[in-house]
Amino acid sequence: MWRLFCADKGKGPVASAYDLKSLKDFVQHLAYGIEGKYDDEAAGQGSVRVVWKRFTAGFKREHDAIPGHITLSVTNFLRETVFPRRGNKSTKRKRNHARKNHFIHLGRQLWENDFDVYTKPITRVSIWAQMLLYVFSSARLCEYLEGVSRANSGRGLYCKDIKFGVIRNELGEPELAAQVVKDAKGMTNTPEKRPEHEIYEGLSSRPRFLLLNPMLPIVALLFASDRFRDYATVDAVLAIPAPPPDEVYVLEWADPESPLFEGLDGHIQKAAVLAKILREWAIRAGYPTNPTIHDFRAEGLYLTDKIYSVTQRMVYAGHRGEKTHRQHYAPNNGVDGQAAYLGDDVRTHVADLFRGLSLHRNPDLWQTLPAEKRYQLENREDYSEVQNALSSLSGSSLAVQKKRQDLYQQKRQLIREELRICQKTQPRRPLHEEADGTYAMGSHRSRFSRACRMMPTRQRLAETIFQEATLRSDLGRQVLNDMITLCRQKHEIEIRPGLELDKCHCAESKKISQA
Repeated sequence: MWRLFCADKGKGPVASAYDLKSLKDFVQHLAYGIEGKYDDEAAGQGSVRVVWKRFTAGFKREHDAIPGHITLSVTNFLRETVFPRRGNKSTKRKRNHARKNHFIHLGRQLWENDFDVYTKPITRVSIWAQMLLYVFSSARLCEYLEGVSRANSGRGLYCKDIKFGVIRNELGEPELAAQVVKDAKGMTNTPEKRPEHEIYEGLSSRPRFLLLNPMLPIVALLFASDRFRDYATVDAVLAIPAPPPDEVYVLEWADPESPLFEGLDGHIQKAAVLAKILREWAIRAGYPTNPTIHDFRAEGLYLTDKIYSVTQRMVYAGHRGEKTHRQHYAPNNGVDGQAAYLGDDVRTHVADLFRGLSLHRNPDLWQTLPAEKRYQLENREDYSEVQNALSSLSGSSLAVQKKRQDLYQQKRQLIREELRICQKTQPRRPLHEEADGTYAMGSHRSRFSRACRMMPTRQRLAETIFQEATLRSDLGRQVLNDMITLCRQKHEIEIRPGLELDKCHCAESKKISQA
């Protein structure tokens, strides 16, 4: 962002970072460029400050730190001049809590209804594994993936941070389990204090939806990437007998320095990638405002606080002070005053339901502008101006191409803004009795059902992953093998009836078939 700003102004990115005038101009562009997310045109003051702090911290990692009197002057300039002029609010939004039903809605969208096709099929398995790990350990976004605040650091969750093995569970049976170490905020210099979290396949006496078994996608990723040193197949690992009581049989890594979650470039995945995927994925699932990783963290810490001691909750969360949970995570409801006054049994169900309303969902959320809204937009003055400017452009010079790209970007931005307004004001029908029943608004929701025959692996997973079973059952093994197959595929759509190579007679297809 800073380099683009300097290139646009014709300035050097290093020398300008020590120039007060350039920095003030930069933060003013930030304040006006960051859009508000929650029905506000301008972003909150905290959002702008976070971007400014990320810039100064990232610059310090590569160059000499910007002097304190300059950063203080820029901060004062933001508070006293830019924020009042731009209208950035000082108040923070109310904390959202993403409950289990929100998580399951996302899972249903990803595996049962999703009409989006990722560049690589492994992405679908990977992001679900990430979500399960984040939700079940109440982690911050940058604790398993490389965050923006730690740009180019390569920090995150690596195999060396995971102890993976076979245990003897309470029933005397073998069970896969793992312990992961968070690269927690504020613990760079105290790695011995980093929180550790366990995940496991679960007891055979308590089968759950396979969708919620964290071991399924994680084990699939590990075998698809050949991460184990001594085991090459799932059957070999599942055949390991239960170790003696109080012992753990640890599986060794082929490369301890490899990240658990790789990006498309082969390096550790960026946290911003997951945030972007989650935002778009949640909109497809019916959320105008998406649940964030921190919303799941807030719910997890609230539930943890109910059953564990303060010390256990603080260690689990990576907090250093007791006030952090009370000020930033605890919900404002949760006490049944009516039952307390009348002497009745306490009911938590009502408060839980209303806590979940912090995130609104419409199963039939518009994914594109309806025809009437699109017509109204196309007849608006600002849209017509952009369209007329596009029509008047001629030639193919670089300047004309750049101008055309900018105009198309403005056009797309107008459509996005109008769609966002329509989504938030769209009327909601009473919810269907089925868990995720919809009224099939538009063609988007029927794409997967029409195309799934060309994706047999995903078609099977769309049914089997929502059944109750254990990982070691026949159904659980089938789901695990299908996930491994999906991870190893080059494309999600691998079968195109009528377009097989043996039915094509062009020279190129003959070369491919002979290769």
